[in-house]
Parts: sequence; structure tokens; C-alpha cells
Amino acid sequence: MSATIEHLGEIDGKPFQRIILKSDLAEVAILSLGGITQSWNIPTATGSLDVVLGYDDPFDYMQNPDYMGTTVGRVANRISGAAFELDGGVYKLSENGPGLTLHGGVNGLSKRNWTVEEATDTSVKLSYRSPHLEEGFPGNVDFTMRMTLSGARLVYEVSATTDRPTPINFAQHNYYNLLGGGPIWQHQMQVNADQYMPTNDELLPTGEIATVAGTIFDFRKKFSFEQADPNQNGMDMAYVLPENRDKAEPVARVEAANGVALQLWTDQPCLQAYNGNSQSVETSGAKGRLFGPNSAICLEPQKHSDAVNIPDLPSIIVQPGETYTYFAAIEITGN
Repeated sequence: MSATIEHLGEIDGKPFQRIILKSDLAEVAILSLGGITQSWNIPTATGSLDVVLGYDDPFDYMQNPDYMGTTVGRVANRISGAAFELDGGVYKLSENGPGLTLHGGVNGLSKRNWTVEEATDTSVKLSYRSPHLEEGFPGNVDFTMRMTLSGARLVYEVSATTDRPTPINFAQHNYYNLLGGGPIWQHQMQVNADQYMPTNDELLPTGEIATVAGTIFDFRKKFSFEQADPNQNGMDMAYVLPENRDKAEPVARVEAANGVALQLWTDQPCLQAYNGNSQSVETSGAKGRLFGPNSAICLEPQKHSDAVNIPDLPSIIVQPGETYTYFAAIEITGN
């Protein structure tokens, strides 16, 4: 069936578009800007419910300091010193944090207006060519991003090829509130991970991989955020997922008191979990909702943070002739 494509204007001389994906269990709005998931509505016993935080005005995503709904790259999470060494050369990146590069830099791929290559009522494919030294990263890289809706499940797939060695590490960055708004302390979560990556005060990984036992990050059994973290310190850390896990099983589950439930699958080795604890200013969002500290849980499948500067971590360098791939699937069902 033909896609519903809305023309919103222009960004960077290209059409800025919104694509509406529909199934019997969900309606999802995708923007050509960074492949952003603007809304995700599901049917419930009390009516339609939007389970992701976002902005009503699509042009507000040009700023979007908290990366609402984005798919971030070239390199998600943090790069210490806003620089890295590769093949004897040092690449200085754009700095958008205290002495670091976050989520691809000042104008990373989440801020770029991608081209809509294909669209149906259930799937959209976007493309973008990132030129050599964009945000400081080497190589001309051709990216494709596809979002496919099937029933209650939305699949995010990214692939990339490069003409010279370069780091690539994408992350899908939706903020989920299964109640539609308000604090998420009573949401319950379970994560299939025994280990996590400790960080310093700048949230840069120390290079250590530690057990979750005895920490507020231990969600191996289902707990509410309030039960696990009674002092409400919040979380912004990466789980290290088991290498030998059953890929057919979800790596994370989240449930709310209204009966809405989320499950997440991925082929990535880590899952960043962030519940907005560092967000200090309430921001108006879609449908008049406010989102501020601890108003959502952001679950970001990705590779290891700062891997370009920590030799003991698995490499994220993609070579010419190789194809980088990324898979994440999220299923959200109502009551």
C-alpha cells in the first residue's frame, strides 16, 4: 500500500518529510530528519496512547538537546577528549560536551536531513552520505536506515559502507513512557545482563566491566525504578549483554501499571539505559506534555562507549569492503 508522506518544508535544501507507518496495533510517525521517531501511538482500553516523548512541531527537532526519538551516529555515546587515533593519524572531532564528543558531535547524523528512498504504509528506507571529515570523522560513508512496523513491533535497521577505515556505532534513542506522561518511578524493568560499564564523573567509561550485583543497576529480576533506586539517583549507564544469549529472547522488558508492556531485541553488545536524571529543565512536548527529569526510560542498543580510546574494548572500526549493520526491535502492546 502507498505510504502517507507529509511534506513539512525544507532542511538543507532537501524536502523535510514525515512518514506515517500504520498497522492494526500501532501508528508511528518517522521524520526524514535523522530518522526520528516523533510519535508512537498504540490502542488501549481507554483510547490511543503515545508511548514515546517528542515534540509537536517537527522543526523543534533541529535543536533537540536530549536527542528525543533520534537514531544517533556516526558514533553514539561518548568519545573522550573529542579525538581518537587511527592508523597513525589523530582525528579531532567536534566537541559538544565537557572535553568530549557526544552522539556524533554538534551536527551528528541525528541532525542531518536524510533522503526518503522508499516508503510504504509499514516501512520507510532513508539514506545519507556522510562526507569525509564531517564532524571530524574520516571517510565518505554511505548510510541506509530502515524502519519497519509489523503489528506491535517496530524494527530499526542501519547499514553503512566506507571508503576508508572509520568508527561507526549507531544507537536508537527513543524515550519511552508507557503511561504517556508523568514520572516513570513505578515502571518495572528487567534486563538480561549480569555486567555493566562503570563511568567517571563525565560519564566516560573507566574501561572496567563490573557485575551489577549490589548496585542500583541490578534489574536481572523485575523491579520498579523506585524499588531499585529509592534515593532516585537515576541511571545513565551501559549494560554489557551476554555474548551467548538467545537472540530470540528480548534483552529488556518494561511494564507500567496500565498494562502497557515493552520488549526489546538487539544484535548489539551493549544497552545504554538512561532515565533522564540529568535533564534539569522541563521541556514542552507533544500534546502539551512536559518532560523533565525521570519522565521516561531511554534504552539505547549500541556498541561499547569510547571504544576508539580504550584498546581492551572490542573495536568499532569499519574497513573498506566491510558492511556495518545494526538491528533493534521494539514491541509495545497495550492492555
